[in-house]
Amino acid sequence: MAVDDPNNAQVGGEQTEGLGDGVITFTQAQLDRLVGERVARERAKYSDYDDLKAAQAKLQQIEDAQKSELQRAQEAREAAEKTAQAAMTNANMRLIQAEFIAAAALAGVAHPEDAFALADRAAVQMGDDGKVTGVTEQVKALVDAGRLPMQAGPRAPKLDSGAGGGDRTTGSLKPTPDQEAYARKMGIPIEKYMEYASK
Repeated sequence: MAVDDPNNAQVGGEQTEGLGDGVITFTQAQLDRLVGERVARERAKYSDYDDLKAAQAKLQQIEDAQKSELQRAQEAREAAEKTAQAAMTNANMRLIQAEFIAAAALAGVAHPEDAFALADRAAVQMGDDGKVTGVTEQVKALVDAGRLPMQAGPRAPKLDSGAGGGDRTTGSLKPTPDQEAYARKMGIPIEKYMEYASK
């Protein structure tokens, strides 16, 4: 191989390198060995690259799995909260509807179930204790406005059934069989019936 450097010369298949006064000579085998050793040293520096790359991929996979589990848990919690909220709203609405039916029936409305549909429910409040307020006033307003037709026959019997107007609480009164039957027919608990009938 021809070399432009005047200090280097190709002699009989050997490369010579000028280093001042002395000359070092390398055979092709020695040169190949030196280059091979150098390449081997460089490769040794990065010999665990594939292992590191595989470890990083595994770590990323674990992190992704953990993130997915966390996301699934959070989504499940949010879904459970929505379901519970929907169930609570539905239960409250059913309770308010039962209150309207009871109040309308006791007021003598021909179709008590219409009171819930026609009333301004924004004026009805559900307290933290589960008590509903504003129903009686709404039913009275609907009756006064003529929006709820009254029944032609006898109205729902009052709890005291004309037994005297003492200052008694609903808890001390026992419903008659007719009152219990009427409460069942209206689809409300007898306690609610008694509460409204005593007003």
